Amino acid sequence: MLTTQRIGTAGPQSFPVRIFHQVVDLDPARELVSLKLPNQSYPLMHLFAMSLEGGSGS
Repeated sequence: MLTTQRIGTAGPQSFPVRIFHQVVDLDPARELVSLKLPNQSYPLMHLFAMSLEGGSGS
């Protein structure tokens, strides 16, 4: 999703903001114990929600 503004601590800010949805297939024989995001300075990556529910194939 692409939008032209966001709401920051000082109110609305006008610049492009993107929100991505990513589905990752996991090995059902293994237990997920951590998730490591890339170490980057810009653009900043944030994880807002994560679900470990089964996909359509499970």
